[in-house]
Amino acid sequence: MKQKWLAAPYIIWIALFVIVPMFFVVYSALTANMHGTRDVREQLNDMHNRVFFVVRDARGLPGLLTEDLTEINNIMDGVRDIRDSIRPVDGVETVRQIRPFAYLMKDYVDDLGYILRRIGNEELIYDYNHLQVIAAGLVELADNARDIAFSIDGFRRAFTPGSLSVLWLSVWVAALSTLLCLIIGYPVALILAGRDFSMKATLLLLFALPMWMNYLLRTIAWQPILERSGILNNILGFIGLPPVDILFTHTAVILVMVYNFLPFMILPVFTSLSKIDYSLIESAQDLGANSFTVFRKVIFPLSVPGVVSGITMVFMPATATFIVPQLIGGGQYWMIGNQIFNQFLNADDPNFGSALSLILMAIMLLTMLLLGRIDRNNGEGALMN
Repeated sequence: MKQKWLAAPYIIWIALFVIVPMFFVVYSALTANMHGTRDVREQLNDMHNRVFFVVRDARGLPGLLTEDLTEINNIMDGVRDIRDSIRPVDGVETVRQIRPFAYLMKDYVDDLGYILRRIGNEELIYDYNHLQVIAAGLVELADNARDIAFSIDGFRRAFTPGSLSVLWLSVWVAALSTLLCLIIGYPVALILAGRDFSMKATLLLLFALPMWMNYLLRTIAWQPILERSGILNNILGFIGLPPVDILFTHTAVILVMVYNFLPFMILPVFTSLSKIDYSLIESAQDLGANSFTVFRKVIFPLSVPGVVSGITMVFMPATATFIVPQLIGGGQYWMIGNQIFNQFLNADDPNFGSALSLILMAIMLLTMLLLGRIDRNNGEGALMN
């Protein structure tokens, strides 16, 4: 019981560490920024400019009384103070904070209208009537403006043909990269797991070494290799072959993704293969099974947990990656990771970006459930069959 009480704070902290970012994503996916403060601020700045031109014309009227001039100047000073007080740097960042300034602006416009009617200039009275309509609209805008509102528009936009095509491309590229990693990585892991292979530790270190380098740097390093005058074409020219334009193509994206994620396939498969009891293989051979039958009936079923782990570790990050399509694909291959990145950092649309993130998370969750089912059906039970 004491150990449970000691572990409880740690478990709560870990739960909060995981849940809080998820809460932000869900909240952003279900709410939209209505830009109410921004719209009211723009209208107040526009009103300042309109009042300024009317006041300028009133000041130029011949025979203007000193008393009227003083009141007009005071109104202009007040309108200017409103403009200077609603900047974000002054802390006015919500509709609730900016709404009183809309009412104050309308009061100044009403006071200006009282003076202009007293002066009796028809042209200025016409301008005031126009100002009065705009001021009334400003107050109505401020009353109805909202910064945040419930919205599922992000999910609706996520299921439009354009977004679905991006999602399909992302899943297809990730699945193809995962398949290639499995085709290349499984034989390598099988060789490394062999009992008589003497360079096991050295090759494992070589496969793990690139993972110690920053992912971005590993990706950028392929640009001078694949470019038109790069290392690859220099080698092809040296052996008498024509150059190839591979950079900024679909082939280059797949190639670099396989390079980046191949160690994540090899290592878990190698771990599963290393744990196989060799006496099971010897028993199958003693019973007359050939090499292919031993692999199909013994080795592969027992390595399924490693294969499932490798597929999970490759497919999930490959689906969400955006560095490789951006740098190696030249931005021509727009994957869902690039779309999410763009919505948060460029388009200022976290509602859409978070909706895409949740859909991507759902796809990954379904993938994990499917792989878990395959693991259960083809693990130890497959050997008994």
